Amino acid sequence: MSPPVVDADRVRADVAEILAEDVGTIGADDNLLDLGLDSVRLMLLAQRWQDAGIDIDLMSLVEEPTLTRWQELLADAARRIPAVPAPGADTTVRLSVVRVEQLTPRVMRVTLGGAGVERYAGTGPGTHAELRPAGSAGSRPVGVRYHGGSAEIDVDVVVHDDGVLGPWAAEVRPGVDVELAGPVPGPDQAEECDWTLLVVDQTAFPVLEHRVERASAGSRVLAVVVVADAAEEQLVHTAADLQIRWVHAGSGTAGAVDEVMSMLPGDGRGRSWVAGEEGLVTAVTAALEGVPALAGRSLAEVYWRRGLPSAG
Repeated sequence: MSPPVVDADRVRADVAEILAEDVGTIGADDNLLDLGLDSVRLMLLAQRWQDAGIDIDLMSLVEEPTLTRWQELLADAARRIPAVPAPGADTTVRLSVVRVEQLTPRVMRVTLGGAGVERYAGTGPGTHAELRPAGSAGSRPVGVRYHGGSAEIDVDVVVHDDGVLGPWAAEVRPGVDVELAGPVPGPDQAEECDWTLLVVDQTAFPVLEHRVERASAGSRVLAVVVVADAAEEQLVHTAADLQIRWVHAGSGTAGAVDEVMSMLPGDGRGRSWVAGEEGLVTAVTAALEGVPALAGRSLAEVYWRRGLPSAG
């Protein structure tokens, strides 16, 4: 994986996107805070660069808020990113759980650290990896988020009765070892469209969250998220024009499909990504097959299969 490009054009484009301004209107030495870069947008911008593996401190951006100085800070941080294995090399690393945080009654954020974690530097939104608890015969894909400042990876795991990771998430503690194989790039949907439809269950929500956080300012994103109940709903920070609907598991797959179909815009070209449990993915994908606005621009990923011991 190549180090991220942080030249002046990249920095200017990122700032212009988060401000929803034309790149030509932002001068190299303009005070970016005076141009409307408030605290929320600044945090989103810093998170974008940190997700790319660049160890940049938020306060350093606040103290010198110009394109010229930011480009210097980012370029210096990018030069410190460690080299990563070449494509085709063994991608499995053994990491340790550093800490565990409960985000909702059923979702645990597990932070991993150790030698090899730097290979996730520079990974983009939607990146995932195969997580296998030490000593387990099963594994499951999980969304991963790299933090350059601490050289750690966050993975969010749902506590449930099926598979390997569900029960493991309920008991995991700092010091436990895991194997992580990856990174696997996120969905390649670079084609410009008028809107994006994202449909996931709780296991794929971290990938959706990362994609939405990195979406262009003002871009139209429609999301349907299936969770157990209202206590599992989470706040998503984004500069995009996000419309999100939470479907509780009691509504069943049919309820999720109904919500998806009711959200579809009546015009424009769209693209879709569906991920999660096999039954949900199959039903939603079948329902979207006949939607002309999505022709050739739909992707689906099965994260787990209900009742199978290898699921998680």
